[in-house]
Amino acid sequence: MTFLTKKSIIKLIIICLVCFVVLFVFIRKGSRADTGATFTAKKGNLVISVLQGGSVEALESQQIRSEIKGYQGTRILNIVEEGYLVTEDDVKNGKILVELDSSDLEQRIITQEVQFQSTLSTYIEAQKAYEIQLNQNESDLKAAELNVRFALMDLEKYLGDKLANEIVKMLGLELKPFSYDLEAEETELLEAALTQPTDSKNSQFREQLPFQQSPGFLSRTNQLQGADAESGPRPLRRPGQQQMDVPARFTNQFGADGSTNVGPRRMRPSRQQMSGTNGQSAFRQEFPMSNQITNLPKKEINSPVTKTNPAPAIKIDFTKYADTNLLGDGAAMQQLRNLQNNLILAQQELSLNQIHYEGSLKLYTNKFLTKNELDNEELSVKKSRLQVQRSQTELDLFIKYEFPKTAEDYLSKYEEALRSLERTRKEALSKLAQARARLKSAENRFRIERSQLEDLRDQYQKCKIKALRPGLVVYGGGDDRRFYS
Repeated sequence: MTFLTKKSIIKLIIICLVCFVVLFVFIRKGSRADTGATFTAKKGNLVISVLQGGSVEALESQQIRSEIKGYQGTRILNIVEEGYLVTEDDVKNGKILVELDSSDLEQRIITQEVQFQSTLSTYIEAQKAYEIQLNQNESDLKAAELNVRFALMDLEKYLGDKLANEIVKMLGLELKPFSYDLEAEETELLEAALTQPTDSKNSQFREQLPFQQSPGFLSRTNQLQGADAESGPRPLRRPGQQQMDVPARFTNQFGADGSTNVGPRRMRPSRQQMSGTNGQSAFRQEFPMSNQITNLPKKEINSPVTKTNPAPAIKIDFTKYADTNLLGDGAAMQQLRNLQNNLILAQQELSLNQIHYEGSLKLYTNKFLTKNELDNEELSVKKSRLQVQRSQTELDLFIKYEFPKTAEDYLSKYEEALRSLERTRKEALSKLAQARARLKSAENRFRIERSQLEDLRDQYQKCKIKALRPGLVVYGGGDDRRFYS
């Protein structure tokens, strides 16, 4: 048995005192913490008293709803559970809250892309066709102009420059400046037709059209008029302007503004009109557009003809121009000189032969020539006399028939070339207007198909609704359409 020493006993006492002090301090602090109100827990009913009616809403909320268009709605494939707490990390990572069924949209996008590509091809084709029509019109007008110039050159070649120009000026067939730029002229005609004043009947008729007054029609019209074609094909190229000359005689036959003068047409009566009922008044109120056709405005444009009164028909007597003092240095002058020279030579030869015959007759009387020699001289005189008659007849036929006929033929060819030029110009305007109409229709169709395709793609992107801000997800019910707040 081991006994504790005095030193060990002292250490044990000190340790006991320290433990006692620590225990005393701990107990004292615990007693201070338990000095608050206390209640003994027991089983019972928890009563909650509502002092005022109302609903509890978040201070800041965000409504999330489907933006997919359709009358039958869209099926929900996945949706986040209610009560899910959206964090900042979810927003950064693009947390998908709702995923809608996009199978129908995918099929519609494929179909729309096919239609869009077809429309784009049609639009480009119409654009190229318009440019080709511009070039074709320019080529046709140049060819028609060359025919006019060549016909005038033939007339000048036959009659001479001075006489040909005098006749052309007298008939009002002098050439006027004319531009090849039919695109600007066709645009002015279109603007003139669109800006024409309308009467009260036409205004009343348009007010009765329900589709023109509907918001959908107006919005679609404004959308087509204000839409740009930045993503479409490149814009059209306008060709350079050139000048040519065209006469001013054909105002009576062709309109100076490039449009056809359409007179009022009789419309076939309806059955009510034929039966004598009130259908006639209803027919007039329902179809007042016939006046609009006849009242198209006449806009002054760059035209190869001038707006003058129809020139009176002038009959030219070309026989009076069969004179060397009036004709110029042309083919007619050359033929006239040849015929006149032939007649002069024949007359001189006849005169010489007559002198020889008279001398031979004296010699024959004096028995210096034989009968045969005298007969030969007499035959020469007869031949010369016949040659004079033939030359005179040829000259008369040329002056009376051949010269007027040939001159009239060249003049008529020149006039026909002018008419052909005017017809070519009007046909070019008509074809250009048709090409522009097809281009405008294709362009509007292209814009509509492109807008529909972009709308379908946008709806496809909206099939996945992602978190845009942190918050607590709450399902909507009834009129409450909130998804999370």
